[in-house]
Amino acid sequence: MSKVTFHHYKPATLSIRDVVIGGLSRRQKSIPPKCFYDQRGSTLFEKICEHPEYYPPSVERRILARW
Repeated sequence: MSKVTFHHYKPATLSIRDVVIGGLSRRQKSIPPKCFYDQRGSTLFEKICEHPEYYPPSVERRILARW
C-alpha cells in the first residue's frame, strides 16, 4: 500500500498589517512591493507589463521556462 501525502501550497491570506508587521519583525527588514500598490496601481502596472518596451517580465518568463 502506498502512502499518499497531500500538500496545501496556497498560502494563507494575510492582511496588509500582518504582512508589514511580519516583514518588519525580521532581522533583515522588508515590506513586499504589493503593499505599495492599490487596485488602480496594480491595474496600471499590469498594463505597463503588456507593452513590448517593458521587457523584464517576458525575459524572466523565458529564463524560468528554460529551467
